[in-house]
Amino acid sequence: MKKPVLAVINGGGCRQIECATGILQALDAAGIRIDRYTGSSAGAAVAALHASGNDGETLELLIRTTPARELFRPCWMHQALSLFGVPVDHIFDASGMYRLLLENITYLARRDVRVAVTRLRDYAAMMCDATPETVMASAAIPEVFPAVEIQGEKFVDGGVKNMIPTPKISEIGDYEHIYILLCNDDAPGPKPKTRIGRGIEAFSRTMDRETCQLYEEGWHELPNVTVIQPPPFPSSLLDWSEDYKLIEHARNYAATCLRRPGALRPPVPQTGKVPAPGTVSSFLLRKNLTMKMLVKDLFGVVILAGFGGFVRTLTGKNHGEPYNLKIGITEILIAIFAGMLVHWLCREYVVSDNLRTAAIALAGYSARGIMAILDTAIIQRCKGLAKFFGRLPLLLAVAALLILTPGCICTDTPAEEQQWWEYHERWGADGHGNWPWYGILILYAVAPFLN
Repeated sequence: MKKPVLAVINGGGCRQIECATGILQALDAAGIRIDRYTGSSAGAAVAALHASGNDGETLELLIRTTPARELFRPCWMHQALSLFGVPVDHIFDASGMYRLLLENITYLARRDVRVAVTRLRDYAAMMCDATPETVMASAAIPEVFPAVEIQGEKFVDGGVKNMIPTPKISEIGDYEHIYILLCNDDAPGPKPKTRIGRGIEAFSRTMDRETCQLYEEGWHELPNVTVIQPPPFPSSLLDWSEDYKLIEHARNYAATCLRRPGALRPPVPQTGKVPAPGTVSSFLLRKNLTMKMLVKDLFGVVILAGFGGFVRTLTGKNHGEPYNLKIGITEILIAIFAGMLVHWLCREYVVSDNLRTAAIALAGYSARGIMAILDTAIIQRCKGLAKFFGRLPLLLAVAALLILTPGCICTDTPAEEQQWWEYHERWGADGHGNWPWYGILILYAVAPFLN
């Protein structure tokens, strides 16, 4: 059995999100597939997003289309109230970051990623599975962002006690290779002139203590470990770099590091249930989906499923089954519908490309049988309901069902988020995608118009 490849990603705010994205792009380009992740603070967010099927290019798109001000907003009202003695435990509201994690993290992160958190009441360091809630806790800098409550306990930034969550020394041999992705430093600037400024700079430098210890212990000298830390670059903790150039800076440096002897492992062939590079789970619910991406994703599915339906129609005609142009067009449309459902279902469960292609073609070829079942079980009943209630009320009812379906609820509180994760874990669903159920509801909506 092949040993897994581990990526360890430390914290560093927006600076590390960009830096780690560039390094992951270099790893993707080199054909290196990460099997397991550990992350702390901002590194936990990058690890969970990448493990969820977002390759380096998708992460860069996410960064470029998400202004930092949407992730962190100053709580001016809270600060004003603090002047009158009202207790305030944070400066920034990070609800924008929480929404981004909810929209883009899938069950794969919970399976493959461990994140560092710090229990607030005694500052105990802990490791836990990655969910939007635990990742948010891992990045919650004390007094800067609000602590995250999980099962009655409050947790804050994992970097407080465990900035670089490396495995135990006894576990190093359990991995084929370990890639440690360290955040770059900011470019040197003028020295602070005030005592407070110098104190803040000295405090920020204490965050490098684990990096120094990592090199002193000789992690970079181990045969199955590659440490990648790009040189200093102008960047910030709470904002993106100018024109997002840090991503390219980190990518180019990482590509150089990976050309060194011993830094690479052989590419893993994409077979079985392996997340292929570039796979995006819950594809249609991606915040930054473009029409070009949608056409590229679905064009082959439509052609393959439609061709399967066309072949089945010709086969039925040759066997003397009822046939006319209307039946043929309807069968092909149902074939495309079935193929798209199978495509999204395979996406959600990260089925290999070969198996997904075969499943789409089979779904298209089975259009006549699917149509007969649906006609008996659904379409005739929908037509009856449409005649009784009218078509518009039925469409409105289906729209309400789509909004209220548990698989597509929006979770705004930790309690709702926990219920969402328990629902999807129970039914084995990924992310936000119960596409078969959505497909059935959509069919209910269009069935009254099928004459």
